[in-house]
Amino acid sequence: MAAATLQRVMHRKTEAGRTFNVAVVGLSGTERDKGAVGVGKSCLCNRFVRAAADHYYTEHISVLSQTDFSGRVVNNEHFMYWGEATKVSEEGIPFQFSVVEQTEFIDDASFQPFKGPNHRVIVRFVRSGQGSVRDAVMARRLELRGKDLYINESLTRLRGLIFRSLLAAKREKKIYTVYSRGGQVYFKEQQFGVGTRVDSLQRLTDLGYTVIER
Repeated sequence: MAAATLQRVMHRKTEAGRTFNVAVVGLSGTERDKGAVGVGKSCLCNRFVRAAADHYYTEHISVLSQTDFSGRVVNNEHFMYWGEATKVSEEGIPFQFSVVEQTEFIDDASFQPFKGPNHRVIVRFVRSGQGSVRDAVMARRLELRGKDLYINESLTRLRGLIFRSLLAAKREKKIYTVYSRGGQVYFKEQQFGVGTRVDSLQRLTDLGYTVIER
C-alpha cells in the first residue's frame, strides 16, 4: 500500500509543471465565409484561459485600414495569443496551457481578408499589463526593429468603438495617430504632441469627433 502511494506521489511530481502549447484552428474570414457569429474559436479560447465573466471579450480588433497598417507584415493568417492558464486534473496535478487562436485580418475598404505573397505569422495579445508576455515583448521592441512584427491588443466593445471612430478621424487627417495601451485608447493631434486618452463616447464627441457605429 505504501509503495503504491509513493509511486503515485512520484508520478505526480513527474507530471507537475508540464506545459502544453495549444493552437485552435478553424474557419476564419468574412461573414460570408464563417457566418454572423463565427464558429466559436474565440469563445472557446476566452472561456478556457480567462473564465471570469468580467474577463470575457465579445469582440476583437480584426478590421484594419490598409492605409494605416500597410506592409508585408499584415496579410493572410495570423495568430492571437490568449495567454496562459493553469488547470488542475482530477488527481490534483496542475498543468500549464499556452493558447493561440488562428484568425485573419479584414481590410476595412473591401471587408475581405488581406492578401499578400508572404505567409508570415502574426501574434496578437489579448492581455496586457504587468507581467504579461505582450508587455515583455514591448519592452524589448527596439531589439526587434526591422523584424516582421505587428503588435495588437483586444479592446472592450466600447473602447473598440472609440478606436474605430478615431481611426476614421485619422484617415480624414483630423488627428496624427491613434493607439491603445493597456486596454485604453489614446490619440495625438500632432506628431510630437501629447497623447490624449478617450474613455467614453461623450468624451469623444466633446472633443469634436464623430462616433462611427460600425
